[in-house]
Amino acid sequence: MSDHSLTRLQDALDGRLPAAERAVVAAHLEVCEPCRRRERALRWTKVRLAGAADALPVPGDLAQQLARALDAAEAAGGGPADPPRPGWFTRWRR
Repeated sequence: MSDHSLTRLQDALDGRLPAAERAVVAAHLEVCEPCRRRERALRWTKVRLAGAADALPVPGDLAQQLARALDAAEAAGGGPADPPRPGWFTRWRR
């Protein structure tokens, strides 16, 4: 996985890769700190969003707007930063 593909990381997390490709991604993560940070950020985001989906209703077409914005950021070469510290969302909602 020499291309540092965010899509492949996401596909691996979502279980959409065949076993051989998952092994390639796992081996790459062992030696690439930036990709490990991205993988942690993706995993953190996935867990938090899964928990928030039931608690917070999404107004209108916000989900589609967010998906388009994330796709555009990824296409432009953007990637996730390190995940925020635990508890930031709770403090933000107060």
